[in-house]
Amino acid sequence: MFYEGDQAGPRGRCPVGGAHDAYGFKFVLPHDVPEAPWSQRGWRFCTRCWGMFYEGDQAGAGTHCPVGGAHAASASDFKFVLPHLGFPSNDGVSERRQIFDLVNTARRQQNPPCPVDLVVDLRLDGVAQAHSLDLAEHPGLWERKNPSGWPGHYGSNDSLPAQRIEWAVGSPGTENVSVHFSWGNATPPTPRVAFDWWMGSEEHRKNLLNCGHKATGVGFAIGSGTIPQGYSGAGQPGTFYYFTQVFHA
Repeated sequence: MFYEGDQAGPRGRCPVGGAHDAYGFKFVLPHDVPEAPWSQRGWRFCTRCWGMFYEGDQAGAGTHCPVGGAHAASASDFKFVLPHLGFPSNDGVSERRQIFDLVNTARRQQNPPCPVDLVVDLRLDGVAQAHSLDLAEHPGLWERKNPSGWPGHYGSNDSLPAQRIEWAVGSPGTENVSVHFSWGNATPPTPRVAFDWWMGSEEHRKNLLNCGHKATGVGFAIGSGTIPQGYSGAGQPGTFYYFTQVFHA
């Protein structure tokens, strides 16, 4: 990858000699989103060769520029986030991957099936993960209901899903959220429990199976609190599991 800017033509220095030769799409690389299970942060733009290089967390470490010597990172603080295939087995990743796979499987198996699978948009992924973390970090926030009477959709900054998604990608989208509890020696809920709950709710199922949705993001976080009235185990201290999935056309 190399940076061409708005003026087409030879730019920088290619590793095989001469200037880079552009072909095909102009890519838009995110730089204001956190690293996700399917992306890697730490990529920088070199002002000497105009290419992208991996810097990681240590500035200038182990880089070799085609111009000679080390790459020179641009003066901006941007560290770009590049997507990749695969979900490493880190904490919280398997839960998010399971939701992603369960939903795409359901979309393929409906009649008629969705012609294409959902794909992860890093911006939406950041929205979903941030909301799950927001709910986990603010016990009681889940109980606040949106204008349609559904709990769990308000953020601690008074935002609602359509706003959060529009801030990220430029137009509104939709959101499914689910919370489940465990207490004492109870077995923690699995992502399948959240998925089944969504499938059992007409409104959430429509979101999930809507073939007009092409992009998604998934969030999962664990918090603590007192299990609210109306639920099994009410009044006991428990562990809360927050699942979020957002959708966009």
